[in-house]
Amino acid sequence: MSAVDAMLYREAKIRATNLVFIFWDVFYPLGYMLVFGVGINAALGSPPGMEGLNYNA
Repeated sequence: MSAVDAMLYREAKIRATNLVFIFWDVFYPLGYMLVFGVGINAALGSPPGMEGLNYNA
């Protein structure tokens, strides 16, 4: 077993047995993308002539 395989096995074992890591790896990035998308829409707004089309579409 190489050092990289050992590291990947260790990380998978830690993440599979700890709900905090599952939250951190899955839900945190989704929340970040949602906030980032809303922020881009608020900062840039919709260009004229493209009503109903936004960054999240």
